[in-house]
Amino acid sequence: MNKKKTEKLKRVHVLPLIIVLFVVMIIVAGAIALIAGGIGYNMTRGKISQGYKLAYRLYEQIKYIDDESDVNSVFAEYSKNVPEVTGVSIGTEDSILYTTGEQMSEQKTESIDLLKHLEVYNETENDYDVYLATKEGSLFEKFASGKIASLFLISIDEFGNYIDDIEKTNINDALNKSVFEQPCYYGFRNADGTIIYIIVKLYITMQDLFFLVMVFVSVVLICLIYFLAVVFILVRFIKNQTRVLKLYYTDKETGGKNWYYFLEKATKKMKKYRRRAQKSAIVHIRMEKYRSYCSCYGDAEGSRLVSDFYEAIKNSISKQENFARHEMCDFGLLLCYDNEEQLAKRVEQLISTLDVKRPNIKLYFKAGINLLDEEVIDPSEGYNRATIARRKIDDTHSDRVKFFTQEMKADLLWERQVENDMEKALANHEYKVYLQPKYSVDNEKLAAAEALVRWVHPKEGLVAPYKFIPIFEKNGFITKLDDYMIEEVAKLQANWIKQGKRIVPISVNVSRAHFTQDSLAEHICEIVDKYNVPHNSIELELTESAFFDDKQTLIDIVKKMKNYGFSVSMDDFGAGYSSLNSLKELPIDVVKLDAEFFRGNVIVGEAISLAKKLNMKIVAEGIETREQVDFLAENECDLIQGYYFAKPMPVEEFEAKVEQDGIDN
Repeated sequence: MNKKKTEKLKRVHVLPLIIVLFVVMIIVAGAIALIAGGIGYNMTRGKISQGYKLAYRLYEQIKYIDDESDVNSVFAEYSKNVPEVTGVSIGTEDSILYTTGEQMSEQKTESIDLLKHLEVYNETENDYDVYLATKEGSLFEKFASGKIASLFLISIDEFGNYIDDIEKTNINDALNKSVFEQPCYYGFRNADGTIIYIIVKLYITMQDLFFLVMVFVSVVLICLIYFLAVVFILVRFIKNQTRVLKLYYTDKETGGKNWYYFLEKATKKMKKYRRRAQKSAIVHIRMEKYRSYCSCYGDAEGSRLVSDFYEAIKNSISKQENFARHEMCDFGLLLCYDNEEQLAKRVEQLISTLDVKRPNIKLYFKAGINLLDEEVIDPSEGYNRATIARRKIDDTHSDRVKFFTQEMKADLLWERQVENDMEKALANHEYKVYLQPKYSVDNEKLAAAEALVRWVHPKEGLVAPYKFIPIFEKNGFITKLDDYMIEEVAKLQANWIKQGKRIVPISVNVSRAHFTQDSLAEHICEIVDKYNVPHNSIELELTESAFFDDKQTLIDIVKKMKNYGFSVSMDDFGAGYSSLNSLKELPIDVVKLDAEFFRGNVIVGEAISLAKKLNMKIVAEGIETREQVDFLAENECDLIQGYYFAKPMPVEEFEAKVEQDGIDN
């Protein structure tokens, strides 16, 4: 799983998610309730409006009644204006004053004259009810069938206490009243001073209540189903998330927690340590030569070994500490400590515990420790520093534990600066060619030179090769620098030819990293041939260690170089693994004897004699005394290079020296 894609994967906090979903549920339920309320409200409003319409029409029809003959026509017209009403009756529980249209079950059989009653209104206070017969299936029948109105015939004096309220009554006031019994008022005064006051009372029917109950139950059911669905989804989500996180944080090799888990937990623990002023450190423990172990005993055994190490480390740390396998057989640990001596001893004991996991096999361990002081860094940076400390442990050294120091930090910062600036420096030609003369032993005249690189940094000034060449060799940039130096030397020699000067043979270093390129000889030819420089004027120097990477491949490349006319030399002979017997296997032209030859009990004469027999030239480098020069002259060495004659110098100074000393032919 790619880190960039997975480093953002975190546990989702379920409580906020539940709150959000609950709020959504409340909003949905509220919206449904509002819709239901709106439906009920509009339904009631419609009924009330209908009630006002009925009362108003009845008022409009009967306020001008003059005689009995008008009564029939009035109610006939009323039925016509309200087509859903098929019959009207006015009466009491005991008698009917008027009836028209269909006979209704609620009507009584005894009838009296309506106008007669109007004449004696001041002698009675009877309450007469209005009954309606409606068309089957009509909306009006559904909401307002049956008894809907009361007709009061009262005197003006009796009505005076209510007249103000009646006149102020309107539909908006009515809508604010109870929806279960809604009165609709209309009152008017006749010319003879009588008051007819009509009140229409509307009632919410069982159908209405059933509808509203169904809406309410539906809202509750929808909310309940929604909530159960949310709970179900959350449960499934949590289970799936737990399963994914378990896979994400599991190390396939050991079955324990992996590096992602270590980084996440270590970050939290480090913050807690800082709050509690608890000293802590990140430790990098590596089993060296793990690949060799797997090659000898198999990958399955290698995995078992790593798992055994994991369990041993797990049993050696406390609950407040943390660890995980980083890669292969590398482990990172976050440990607490009281003092450095105690911490180093603890790590040594842990390594000793790992040593005995395979008692019959020699295992090699190294550990780097980075103390987490006031500087706030993340676990990855702490582990990288511990790794740097581990790399500083020499294979020949008996110590297996090393602390990261500020000097290492300074080296690390310098390495980063070098890597940041190296490409720009190449483009700006900040790398300068310095030439160190080689002198003939016979007449001690300048005969050749070696091209050495110096970095003229815009801020750091002149930077010595040992401060950047090892970094370039590690990151692979050394191949670009090799190409640059070969081209600069070819360009310099082409300029000498153009000026009519004699060409000085110059040797140029070719790093071992370049020999992974099968077409290296052709690549060098392509660079040199751009400037039409004779190939025999350039000597390609290889380090001794290059011959022990892939010996046969390197020999094949060297033969190609020689076929193209280049001279090939072995630099630093005697400084590493080479022996006199290995010389005869190598197709080289020049052997450069390392200065260490002249500081120990090495048989220099034998080396020179053997090289002469193989038709190889001998160059002694690092010569600083007259005694060494005389000794080399006696043993027929060809060229001498060293501070006794000259240090490496800029090209301009070298050209002046050539003019001054002359050139040995």
